[in-house]
Amino acid sequence: MNTKLSSKRFSGGYESVNTNSSKVFILFRRKKSTEIQINDGVTPITVTWENIEVKTRKKGKALLNRVSGIAKPGEMVALMGASGAGKTTLLNVLMDRNMKGLEKKGTVKVNGKAIGEKISLISGFAQQQEIFIPTLTVKEYLMIQVRKKLL
Repeated sequence: MNTKLSSKRFSGGYESVNTNSSKVFILFRRKKSTEIQINDGVTPITVTWENIEVKTRKKGKALLNRVSGIAKPGEMVALMGASGAGKTTLLNVLMDRNMKGLEKKGTVKVNGKAIGEKISLISGFAQQQEIFIPTLTVKEYLMIQVRKKLL
């Protein structure tokens, strides 16, 4: 196992994206000030999404309009915005989950390759309604979620 310690300057920013309903959501990215890189045989993953548009099938109501972004290894990305701005919809598109009744356009890629329908079998996120056990660490909580996926 190779371990490399390197210093990185703080960098951060935001991007406002307007949806058709005039709601805004913000992408915020910040690198850690000190980054430890460990080569343990795991391939770093970069997720990109370009021109994502989501509409309801019945009424054609736009939920997302031309949203693009990137999540790089070693960076933390936070999706922030008002209730109904499209944060959960974007996460569902990125993981191809809960898309019943919705029409999607645009591309989502992992390490430059378009994702398939099976991405939902190996990915997940903590939803707003999730119940957290306060005595668990973040790592313990994530391990429980991984075990649930494997069962």
